[in-house]
Amino acid sequence: MYKLKITLAAATLAATLTLSCGGGNEDDNPGGGGSGGGTAITETYKLKSITDDKFTYIEEYTDDRCREGGILEIENRTWDNTVNYSIANNILTIGYEYSRDTLNFKGTSNELIGTWTRTRNKAASCELRTYYDGDGYECKEDYDLVKAVFTATTVKITHDYCPTDDITEKPNKNGWKNKVTNCLTYEISKDLDKITVKLIMTDSERGMEVSYKGKSCKRKWTEPSESQRKSACEKAWKEHKDDPYWEDYYDDILYDYSKFEECIKKLLPEELVGGDDGDGENTNSPSKLAAKAKFAPLLKKK
Repeated sequence: MYKLKITLAAATLAATLTLSCGGGNEDDNPGGGGSGGGTAITETYKLKSITDDKFTYIEEYTDDRCREGGILEIENRTWDNTVNYSIANNILTIGYEYSRDTLNFKGTSNELIGTWTRTRNKAASCELRTYYDGDGYECKEDYDLVKAVFTATTVKITHDYCPTDDITEKPNKNGWKNKVTNCLTYEISKDLDKITVKLIMTDSERGMEVSYKGKSCKRKWTEPSESQRKSACEKAWKEHKDDPYWEDYYDDILYDYSKFEECIKKLLPEELVGGDDGDGENTNSPSKLAAKAKFAPLLKKK
């Protein structure tokens, strides 16, 4: 699995935004093909077993750790994911052993082998809640999963991924109004001022571009190579080994955001730039949304 890490810090916009992304059928009325306007991300897994009420697929991923002495450890791992399911009247219902959430898919038969589809609907799947650091949405497990294609040996799963689904409409205390343009773009405005944030999501890249008054800050990143990981690990140990939390510097070095952060500070109005411990209103900052724009597991494991 593609694994992306980024450490967040001071380049934060203390703004909240208006949600306008998604649509389609309700979660208990499956169908469609996931044409909700998001970014389609598809992964294929090997099926380990299929029974009358469960299937297990194998997730393969790479785990890397920076050890004392600046030694990088890379380990290939697997995870067996078991999902409960039932089929009735050409409707597939899947659920998770650790959750009460279920998703319904429409198919053409009552056999698991085949193609099953549904449409992402944030309004039906997510509930706005207030947390210690601001408002946010709590959504069903894999609410943006829109297609599952089963063969005897594999399952191919597609998400209609929409990063701006996390954006709330609570207004900023300084008067900045917010609007989502689509799943990868949103605006923050006040009087005649307008900030545009564009998220970058491709098969190989993640990032964002923040534009204001004809100028912009752009940040793009890709999966680091093994040599880049080794170099970051060695540097983290060499420069920070006396710090009891020196391992944290590994990610900071590997996914360096400092130039982007400094650019944001110079670009945006001062009232929109603050630390992570600001007013509890920074959960929809561009940097935090960019961090969520990742290749996530398509069927969640424990």
